[in-house]
Amino acid sequence: MMMPPAMRAFVLLLLVFLSGAVGVAVAARRRGGGGKPPIVEEATRRKLNRQTHCQFGNLTYELEERWRPDLGPPFGVLYCVRCECTPVHRKKRVVARVRCENIKNDCPKPTCDDPVLLPERCCKTCPGEDYADLEEGLALRKLELDDEDRNSKEFSALLTGRGSYPTVATTVAAVGYLTYIKKDLHIGVYHNSPTPVTSILITNEEGYIVQEHEVANKNTLSADNSTQVCAVWNKIPKVYRRLLQKEKLHMALVTNGHPNGLVAGRIVQSTRLEPEVFSSLMVPEPGVKETLGGGGVAAISPSRTDIHVTVMFNGIFSPTDARDVVVKLSLLAGKPSEPTVVASSEITLPKIHVSLNTASVKLTLPPEQQPLLVAGKLSMRLTSPDGRRHIEGPVIVRPTCNIFQAVLTAETSNSGFAVLNVNHDGSISYQAYASGMNSAPMVVVLETDSPADNEVRTMAASYNPPFAYHWTNGTFTRGTSQVLEMLLTDDLTFKVLSEGQSELRGRVKQRLYSDAFLSEAPVLLMSEGNSSAAGQAWLSVDKACRLHYSVFVSGLEPSERHLLELLEITPAYNVMQSARSVQRVLQRISGDELEDTLDEPSAATLHRLSGGSSYLLVTSKSGKSKQVELRGHIRDIRIPDNCLPELAKSGVNGASGNTAVPGFSSDAGGGGENNEIYRIESNHKCYYDGEVFDDGAQWTARHEACVMCSCQRGRLVLVAPRERPLLKRRERKARKKGHKEKPEKKGEKRKVRKEREAVWYVTPSCALPFSAPMQ
Repeated sequence: MMMPPAMRAFVLLLLVFLSGAVGVAVAARRRGGGGKPPIVEEATRRKLNRQTHCQFGNLTYELEERWRPDLGPPFGVLYCVRCECTPVHRKKRVVARVRCENIKNDCPKPTCDDPVLLPERCCKTCPGEDYADLEEGLALRKLELDDEDRNSKEFSALLTGRGSYPTVATTVAAVGYLTYIKKDLHIGVYHNSPTPVTSILITNEEGYIVQEHEVANKNTLSADNSTQVCAVWNKIPKVYRRLLQKEKLHMALVTNGHPNGLVAGRIVQSTRLEPEVFSSLMVPEPGVKETLGGGGVAAISPSRTDIHVTVMFNGIFSPTDARDVVVKLSLLAGKPSEPTVVASSEITLPKIHVSLNTASVKLTLPPEQQPLLVAGKLSMRLTSPDGRRHIEGPVIVRPTCNIFQAVLTAETSNSGFAVLNVNHDGSISYQAYASGMNSAPMVVVLETDSPADNEVRTMAASYNPPFAYHWTNGTFTRGTSQVLEMLLTDDLTFKVLSEGQSELRGRVKQRLYSDAFLSEAPVLLMSEGNSSAAGQAWLSVDKACRLHYSVFVSGLEPSERHLLELLEITPAYNVMQSARSVQRVLQRISGDELEDTLDEPSAATLHRLSGGSSYLLVTSKSGKSKQVELRGHIRDIRIPDNCLPELAKSGVNGASGNTAVPGFSSDAGGGGENNEIYRIESNHKCYYDGEVFDDGAQWTARHEACVMCSCQRGRLVLVAPRERPLLKRRERKARKKGHKEKPEKKGEKRKVRKEREAVWYVTPSCALPFSAPMQ
């Protein structure tokens, strides 16, 4: 069908117009003068955390877990509805989704005339029958923990460029140390990447991301961690626990230049019998194309005259190597240009693999070379069968994200804590806090009980360390492989001796990395009475506003029931003792340690934590009576800005006349927990700048001139001036009636001015920084 000429001309004109408009728009965007600005993520924006579990109401369910939903009164449990937490693939990720189905229509038809519905059943049955087996697949969630989840299991992963997809030709390599216990996977990665690592990815066999962890800085009490990445995967779903046990999970390190992973590798179970004290991350030589993307790691366990070495590696074989391949492992000393072979051994591999090869060997190490091993002056080299390719790296003390700490107690009520770090040269540095100690310590020692003669042996000592404000720090320079091994196996005791005071001592224990360790320093839990008990607590708040806490206690009576509680006190408590405080139970303490996360703390709770008006309590309960055993004041805890109550901008909003002051929350929004920060519930009184005002009181504000404050049933309100006073409205009404008011005389001008000022104090209330009430 031919198009009429007029129609063709119209279509051509329309195309020309549209192309010109698009060109103008594109040019405007390029000049920056037109179009919308680029989308930029807010600095304080809370990142969406893609969880691998399902949230249904207030309950959390694992992947592949099924349950019957409970809607509460008046509906109760829906026995005919089956819900399941299912994995869904979204943009190379595995996320959890809730899927519910109604099975009422699937019930079999009863064969009798008068069927009955049994309690907690969906399908009607004949008298004497029960379809429990039919509905067994809809059972309630399983709460019991498997016994295997309570046992600690060690995993490791060699991360190289050949493990990434696609492969990356790089000299960067990494080793991952993973510990699984109580459904949590504690992750520590040591790498040599010159560019910062931004996140850790854990994927399945198909390459789908099942978990991602953003890299966070470790606490300030730890050593230099520029080459370490630490994370915790909490509450691993059962489906991924099975994949972990079957070695079907992979791990990758992400940088800005490699969003899919710079290095990656499979997570495998560790087979070491002895504790790994030293480690060597072996990387390929720069410029050798055949070995780029390869690497290896050597786990070293020392003994008196030799060392046991377990090696994981790849990237040194030629295309013709297949079976019965011989590689050479050497321990070197001296300069890299002129190395001296200290010990070496050949290893025969029955079959080689492209991604990962493992081998174990024992090397004889002369006693005179033992100090070089501890000081980090030896290196490990693995050479190919033809001697043309090799990977090499220095031998250092095994890097770890875990913390070595001790809760210090004495025969008196004095208490304290100590945090220790192992340096690359084998020395052990410490920082200790001692409450009640007024004089500088004479000596700080590490000692152990000798199994041969049941005597206490001093393994390392630090004399006359500096002391200020109850803090002391120093370094045990006498580091030996025996001391380091005892430190890893919790066989050392930290002791502080000072003149004229009882000694403080406590067992040094290695604690698995937790997000709570990101805090500046731990909180000391001191005894309330004459007890010699004490405790140590770590607390931190992440970007998702979750409160992580790890608590360790010593000296408590094991037969009593102990609870960890959080006490929150309003800022007005010191002014008015009737001000309200909040005390809540966080968790029950079983044993000597407790680790957990408060997923959704209120904004008011986080505000009190940031203001230093909160305490941690350890209470003991016997019958109906409760007694506070330990108390610790929470200070210096960092709270992300997006987790605190909303901050209002300063100035006057013309629409409502509301005014707020920077740095304080606004209650103009009309409620919520943000309005519960500085309220005093007693008799509807208000708290302002250190003073308490009665309900209905008015006073002049101190933070801003020409502003009045008032207390209205416990809410502090700001009275701001209007832009158009009442007198102007009176004049407009007079103009509408067609006549003008007579000009005011001098006395009347003064009266009008007072009337205008009076109008300022009858406007609607507005948020004041100090007015955001507190629970």
